[in-house]
Amino acid sequence: MAVMNHRRTLLYFLLVGVFSHLVYGQCNPDCSNYSEGYKVPDPKYCSRYYVCATGGIAGVDPISCPPGEKFIQLTQNCDASYQCPTPPCAPMSCHLTCTSVGDRIADPFDCGIYYDCTISGPGAATLCDPIRPYFDPINKICSSDSSVCCRRQCDPYCDPEATQAPDPTDCTKYYDCLENEPIFPSVTCDHGQNFDVKIGLCSPTAECDILCNKTSGCWTQFTCETSGYFAKCEMCDPRYYYCLEAGQAGIEELCPGDLLFDPDPDFPYCIEPEQCIILSSEVNYINK
Repeated sequence: MAVMNHRRTLLYFLLVGVFSHLVYGQCNPDCSNYSEGYKVPDPKYCSRYYVCATGGIAGVDPISCPPGEKFIQLTQNCDASYQCPTPPCAPMSCHLTCTSVGDRIADPFDCGIYYDCTISGPGAATLCDPIRPYFDPINKICSSDSSVCCRRQCDPYCDPEATQAPDPTDCTKYYDCLENEPIFPSVTCDHGQNFDVKIGLCSPTAECDILCNKTSGCWTQFTCETSGYFAKCEMCDPRYYYCLEAGQAGIEELCPGDLLFDPDPDFPYCIEPEQCIILSSEVNYINK
């Protein structure tokens, strides 16, 4: 019955979405009103920008400013003195690395676990109690609110006190951090070493922890952070996940007919293909 009701709810909202959502979300560079060659800021990082191509489309790959500099759209230049406001789509804060004795860090794969930091590194995993089952990495306490959980990390994030950050897609690589932002590109650990997320260093004894569990832009598995609907892919795709509650595995579903699921987290509904700017190359594989 719950699945039947969620299908009806989703169908209602997708019909609304067909008429109301005409642009892809704010987390993509916006060149719609600019000519070829104009530079627009990266919505995720102050230190990067995109160059607009013909047709109001941004270039595929962002360009990094020199280390320590931030991009200023008004002047179209990078500047070390610029005080950049927090980008609209900056990676969510998730405290995963011990920075001092007495610190407390989250587990990137289980919201109910945390680690106390000791002089010899992170201690044993501690489980939050059933009344407050979610670890809050900001306040460093267990909470009854599932919204405090670390979100899935596929964009590199620099902890404010860390000097290095893990590459979310490759356990043998990391990013140097400067002014709370990663310096691109990533750096490879020495041969035979992995980056230890908990201590923030490469180590020959570190396990291979890949924070971003997706291939070809799509999640291979999905743990629900809250109830609702969530995109399976970072591009428009017929597949999405339905979540009953936090902590459970997402149920993979398909949009009806030719509709595609919008990857914009602010608009998690099925929409018409023409309303998507970024389309999946796998759209035609679905058996309708």
